[in-house]
Amino acid sequence: MDIFIRLAADPSAWAALATLVAMKVVLGLDKLVFIALLSSRIDDQRRGLARGLGLSAGALVPPGAGRLGFVGSVAIVAAVGVMMAASGPLLPDSHKLKSCYR
Repeated sequence: MDIFIRLAADPSAWAALATLVAMKVVLGLDKLVFIALLSSRIDDQRRGLARGLGLSAGALVPPGAGRLGFVGSVAIVAAVGVMMAASGPLLPDSHKLKSCYR
């Protein structure tokens, strides 16, 4: 219990905590801006669903797991890209598919 009292009295511990809180706030706002930019590209009917899913995923996924998931998904996309470049498109008329973006 004595260590908690010493930490509470140490100004550098409070400075470290304030720095951590500020970083979390900035990174949280960064996620919100990113989700807003991506969801603005989706048509009006599906925009609310996209924002809800993005905010839910951002709130529920722990930060470390999000980074690991992102790195894993980038590796998978890169592997699929290499396979597609080697074998051609997966669908015969893939250039005719409609995009859900504007």
